[in-house]
Amino acid sequence: MPKLLEVMVKMDIFLKNKLKSIAYSIVGITSDTMDITNSKEVSDLIPSSKPKEVYFLAAFHHSSEENINKDLKLFSKSIHFIATVNFIVEITFHYPKNYFFIHRPA
Repeated sequence: MPKLLEVMVKMDIFLKNKLKSIAYSIVGITSDTMDITNSKEVSDLIPSSKPKEVYFLAAFHHSSEENINKDLKLFSKSIHFIATVNFIVEITFHYPKNYFFIHRPA
C-alpha cells in the first residue's frame, strides 16, 4: 500500500473510533452503496438515518491532471454541486434545525 494511502486509512480508522467513542453513529456512503447525485436516493437516506449533523466530505478532485475531459468535468461538478444541493434540500426539509457541514477541496 502506498505510504499516503496507508496514512489516510489510519486517519479514517482513528476518526471513526473517536466519533464512536463519543456516541456518534456513522453512516458511511460510497459510490458502491448509493448515488449521491440522485435526489431520490438522498431523499430516502436522510429520514432513515435521522442525522443531527451531516459532515459532507464528498470530493472528486483532479487538480494534478492538466487535460481533464469534458465528461470528467461534468461528473466533478455533479459531485460538488448537485450532490451538495441534494443533501441541503433534504436536511432542511426533514430536520431544519440540524447541522450540515461541508468540506470543499482547495
